[in-house]
Amino acid sequence: MKVEDYLKRNKLNIVDYINRLLKKSLVVAIIVLTILIISKTNTKFKERIKDIVYKENINFSKVNKIYNDYILKIKDIKDNALQTVSKEKNLIYEEKKDYLNGVLLKTNKGYTIKALNSGLICFIGKKDDMDSIIIEQSNGINVIYSNIDVHDLKVYDYIEKDRVLGQTNNDYLYLSFYKDDEVLDYRPYIEN
Repeated sequence: MKVEDYLKRNKLNIVDYINRLLKKSLVVAIIVLTILIISKTNTKFKERIKDIVYKENINFSKVNKIYNDYILKIKDIKDNALQTVSKEKNLIYEEKKDYLNGVLLKTNKGYTIKALNSGLICFIGKKDDMDSIIIEQSNGINVIYSNIDVHDLKVYDYIEKDRVLGQTNNDYLYLSFYKDDEVLDYRPYIEN
C-alpha cells in the first residue's frame, strides 16, 4: 500500500502520518532499549529472550495487533475472532465439498475474493498446484485461499478485513484453515 493511499483511506494529512510514525518509532526504541538494559543485568531474562528470538516462531500478526491495540491504540478491533463467512456475506457460494485439508467452494468464474479477517500476507505463489495466498490472521489462524488470481498484493503486506485479494481463476475457490500447524475443521467457518 502506498503512503498516499494509506493517508486517503485513514483521512490523515502528512503531518499526522509523520507524527504517528515518529510515535511508533519512539515506542519501539524504548521497548528495545528496555529489553537490552534488562537482559544486560538479568541472565535468566537474557536466556528467555534468546529462546524466543532463536527458537520460537514469532507471530507478526499478533505483534502488530498488540502494538495497535495496547501500545498506541490506533485501531479499535473489538473482535479478532474469525467471523463466520456466510453470516457476514463475505463469501457467496453454491455448494461446498471436502477437498485436501479444507473445502472447495463452487462460485462464479472470476468471483471477487475478500479477506475474511485482517492479517499479514505470508505467502503468494503455487501451493498444491494452485495459485494461492496465505494470510496469517490477528487471531493466529492461517487461511489459505487457493485457485485465486491475486491483485496488487505482496508478501508481508498487512491487509484489513474485507480487502479484495483477487478473483477466482475459474468457478471454484479452495479454502483451508490452520492454527499452530494443525489443520482446523472449516465447518465452523463455512455455513450455507
